[in-house]
Amino acid sequence: MDVYMRVEPMEGIYTFLEDSGFEETLVNSDLLRFSGNSNENTLNAVLYSMVAVLSAIIMFGSISLIYNAFSISISERTKQFGLLKSVGATKKQIMGSVLFEAFVLSAVGIPLGILLGITGIGITFTFAKDLFTALWNSGTNAQLVLRISPVSLLVAAALGVVTVLISAAIPARRAARISAMDAIRQTEDIKIKAGKVKTSRITYKLFGFNGMLAAKNFKRNKRKYRATVISLFMSVVLFISASSFTNYLMTSTSQLFGEATYDISYTLTPDQQTDEESVRELLTSIEGVRDSSYEYSEMGGGILVPEDLVDENYRKLLGSSWMEDAVGATEGEKLLDMHLIFLDDASFTKLLEDNRLGVEEYTDTDRPKALVYTQGKIFNPEDSRYYTYDALKEGSFSAIGMAFKELEGAYFTGEVREDQLVYRDDNQEEVLLPREEGIITQELELGAIIKELPMMAVNSMGTDIKVIYPFSARTAVLGVEEEVPVNLYFHVEDHKAAYEDMSLLLKEEKLSYSRLTDHGAFQEQDRAMVSVINIFSYGFIILISLIAAANVFNTISTNIHLRRREFAMLKTVGMTQRGFRQMMTYESTLYGLKGIIYGIPVAVGVTYLIYRSISNGMDFAFYMPMKPVAIAIGSVFLVVFASSIYAMDKIRKDNPMDALKNENI
Repeated sequence: MDVYMRVEPMEGIYTFLEDSGFEETLVNSDLLRFSGNSNENTLNAVLYSMVAVLSAIIMFGSISLIYNAFSISISERTKQFGLLKSVGATKKQIMGSVLFEAFVLSAVGIPLGILLGITGIGITFTFAKDLFTALWNSGTNAQLVLRISPVSLLVAAALGVVTVLISAAIPARRAARISAMDAIRQTEDIKIKAGKVKTSRITYKLFGFNGMLAAKNFKRNKRKYRATVISLFMSVVLFISASSFTNYLMTSTSQLFGEATYDISYTLTPDQQTDEESVRELLTSIEGVRDSSYEYSEMGGGILVPEDLVDENYRKLLGSSWMEDAVGATEGEKLLDMHLIFLDDASFTKLLEDNRLGVEEYTDTDRPKALVYTQGKIFNPEDSRYYTYDALKEGSFSAIGMAFKELEGAYFTGEVREDQLVYRDDNQEEVLLPREEGIITQELELGAIIKELPMMAVNSMGTDIKVIYPFSARTAVLGVEEEVPVNLYFHVEDHKAAYEDMSLLLKEEKLSYSRLTDHGAFQEQDRAMVSVINIFSYGFIILISLIAAANVFNTISTNIHLRRREFAMLKTVGMTQRGFRQMMTYESTLYGLKGIIYGIPVAVGVTYLIYRSISNGMDFAFYMPMKPVAIAIGSVFLVVFASSIYAMDKIRKDNPMDALKNENI
């Protein structure tokens, strides 16, 4: 009898089962995981650490954007604050004025942001609902419906208000501390100390007098210069971090799923009175079949290899095996799980050619040599973590294949007693077999280690290494000539249509179609997960990129706009349009270089934090995605120069005298 139970609250299921003493119970892991009530500590650690890192990135970027806007605005209103102070305004009133302004802006911006956020995720769900539905098991009637959580909206609004207030409070406190006279004179904005405005000769040689003038201006007014560099620095960090997050997420997903390259399989048994080549030719006649292969495989055996050829990390994952004692492995030998594969000769030859290996060496009928695939993945229940491994070191060598003899009506218990293997029959009576008689051995020649599997093989979970021979070597390796079941594999364009056509064709030929399997249908769930991850990951990158670009554009264009009086003065003393271009080229180059020099090391640090959070559940090496770094470097200079050109074009036609008279800029 199967009994189904629902526990309220849902997270109490584990305590309920522990207290009840029920045995052989299963929980609905998918439901608990999707609803956030799973006790999978490793998965939860990965999720919560990623949320923490991503939230910090978004808030940091938002604070930087808002802070720069308020900082520039308050810096240029210093004179106004000085006048207010001179007529009796207190520090508290100045602070309150700025914070009230920030609160009013929040009252407009936050509801608009929430509305756009709901609209954006609603549009995403509308176009991606089929992908989300495919995440659940096939056959379900579950529908994806957008539900708006009031708690989530309140949390988002609260975070928005806190972000704005923090961003406004820092420059407001600085403005409130300045004395009335210093604020009116604006002596705090421009500070000159002896020897601090000197520029290098290289600057003069590369950018001329105009570049040197820009460099001196930076040294006189570091606050505006610093705001722009911080904006670029944040842009680099945000973009590289978001891209690294996407890269790591896709790396872990691809390692976990290990998607097969075939869509349909068919098992041909000896009783069907036909051969594998005929069936292969029959089924490949279906429209849409791109590639095919067939193989016979045996699992459950072991391969005894020299221990010094086994990778140390793989040895730790494998641990000690009872089978080593059963087969009598000596010191210096290691017994590995083996998956023996006999691949059709044409596919095996192509595999050799792809790996640039000699065909004759591996297809010798008297002493064939095998290809070996040693990479794999395993789930360790002790720490709930997925590990990847590479079992063997490079190099050809001989090994001993081993398997336990099968006795009719009895099974091997795994126990060895006084050099005898212990079997049990159907009546649970012990049957003893001498070790020499119970263990089947075969010397194997192992050749090159390949890095990619043939079409029919899947790098699934497990500790076995795959030993691949040509199909024609089956008799030489196994020592038997009996007919065996053969698995045929097909890569097709449309798995549903091909499956239906193949089923009809098998019926017409009086062949069993019950062994025809549509693997493409099973893989749709994994593909849907990858697609969903891609949608949200690239959406996240676009969001971060827009924040970063808006930050840089706002800072540079505002700074240039606020320097209209300075540019007007330079025009009055004879600076030409070419001189302005030289000066802005120097400024843009300096902005870009500084932002990159400061941003990339910090981005590497944030990427490492992302790696640490994801590696809680998946074992893979830290790497720095170089493509996002190159894009970030190119984008920095593109945005800087574009912003500068846009802002300069806006003020190019200004009348110098009008600009000099205007004290509001």
